[in-house]
Amino acid sequence: MRARPGRYPHSRPAGDPRAVDRAESRRDSGFALLVVIWATGILGLLFMTYIAAARYRAIEAASLSQHARAEAMANIGIKIAILDLLSGSSQGRARSGRFGADGTQVGCTLGDGWTVAISVADEGGKVDLNTANMELVDALIRGVSADGEAAALIVRNIKGLRELSQDTGSTASGGSSSVRALKSVFELDQIPGVGRDLFRALLPLVTVNSGSTGFDPAVAPQQLLVALAPGGAALSREVARRDLPALYITETAGRAFLIGSEALAGTGVRFARDAVVEISQDLPTGYRIREWREGLPRSDADAGGRLPPC
Repeated sequence: MRARPGRYPHSRPAGDPRAVDRAESRRDSGFALLVVIWATGILGLLFMTYIAAARYRAIEAASLSQHARAEAMANIGIKIAILDLLSGSSQGRARSGRFGADGTQVGCTLGDGWTVAISVADEGGKVDLNTANMELVDALIRGVSADGEAAALIVRNIKGLRELSQDTGSTASGGSSSVRALKSVFELDQIPGVGRDLFRALLPLVTVNSGSTGFDPAVAPQQLLVALAPGGAALSREVARRDLPALYITETAGRAFLIGSEALAGTGVRFARDAVVEISQDLPTGYRIREWREGLPRSDADAGGRLPPC
């Protein structure tokens, strides 16, 4: 009897080795394709991450470069003000002919879109917390503080620091006090009773560098004249010299100055530098920087070309 052909003559038995090999080959090819796609995706992701990181590093480097340049420009402003003071020195006193001496900012340009705002404040126009008459210190604190009890506490604490420094200095030097109660005006916020707002209000009005018992109204900040005026009324410099108690008034020695310099680029990058500078013909270079610190941004001037060159 003849065998009947299969229903599907072209099919092969399930156990055909060649069919099994082809099926496994197709599976291997599909898996390899998935691996290639997955690896390509990973490599693409790593490449994009590298590009993004490089871009951010370039932006950061450009920002740091601009910041460093702004700092250098601010330092140049300090040097310009020092040269101005040195050129105006005579008979042991320094005067700023270009920038004044009451802390008013004067703008100028350094080229390439850079503006520098420079201010010079004679420390003799402020109240020295170390040496000023305590009545003057008391009047200033009370004139700025709205809290009478807090003002009284601050004055007592300042007086106590003075007495302690005098005792320490007398012991160390055998009779003459040479230790200052405060070495920087920024130590003022460490005195009990001085809050943040009061500290900010007092900062431009006080010093620890003039060594004077009073202040000179001719170079004093206008806020100081307001704080000391009866009732907080605005006083002109002439009226302040005439009407304020005589023990408040002392002519400045013209030796210590607070110089502020703020550099501003057309891109908006800015940097502020402050320096307390002593001007004296007895010094080898004619000046000495007593304190060097980063300042607070104050200028709203843009970096346009409307200002004179520095």
